[in-house]
Amino acid sequence: MRILGGIFAGLVALALMLVAGAVFVAQLFVGFKGIALGLGTGWAWAAVVVALILRFTLPITIGAVYGAIHVLGWPWYWAVLFAAPGLLFMVPGFVALVVSSVVSFVGSKRGNQAQGS
Repeated sequence: MRILGGIFAGLVALALMLVAGAVFVAQLFVGFKGIALGLGTGWAWAAVVVALILRFTLPITIGAVYGAIHVLGWPWYWAVLFAAPGLLFMVPGFVALVVSSVVSFVGSKRGNQAQGS
């Protein structure tokens, strides 16, 4: 019975990964179309390169909202929900980056003050 549970858990995990991949591809496509509509094809390709190579997906996420509204004709709330999975991971990462930068800056200032006195 444990073997079947493990197989089922593996299939559920695989299905979730496939759904997440499909959502990413859809966001990438709609984001490309939205950026191409608003800024041009060159900027759209630049956003795709930045998203895939540097793993910075904020331009694609914003383009996905813009594309869902202006290319697909969706209401704004559906467009935001379409782009929300990317934002759910992006916002905490950005907050953590800012907090760690502030903490290291404050720590370096305190270290300099201790050495100076």
